[in-house]
Amino acid sequence: VGNVVGTNQPLFPMVEDHEYWVEANFKETDMQRLKIGQPVNIKLDMYSDVLIKGVIESLSPASGASFSLLPAENATGNWVKVTQRFPVRITVLMDDDLPDLRIGSSASVVVDTTDKADTNTKSQ
Repeated sequence: VGNVVGTNQPLFPMVEDHEYWVEANFKETDMQRLKIGQPVNIKLDMYSDVLIKGVIESLSPASGASFSLLPAENATGNWVKVTQRFPVRITVLMDDDLPDLRIGSSASVVVDTTDKADTNTKSQ
């Protein structure tokens, strides 16, 4: 009964279900206003009426394109400037009232970039 398993063949996924995060890709023009520890409001597409709190955990030192396996195809003479995006990891602040979260869900985030000595500005 069953199947033969080969070397490096995945058997089942192992998922940690007590710590969640969101990876948001921000434009390079917004990165200067982001700091580790800033509060974040998260909305999941599957729970659009639920506001989830989070905090910026880390800011990537390299753009998403620099990790790409395939380089961008730019023909000679094609000098279109493309705004790069940088991954930002946001830790979800766990709360007993949160609905069941699903790994891989689509989300929208709003970072509170308000500097206590500055005016109210927000990044999306």
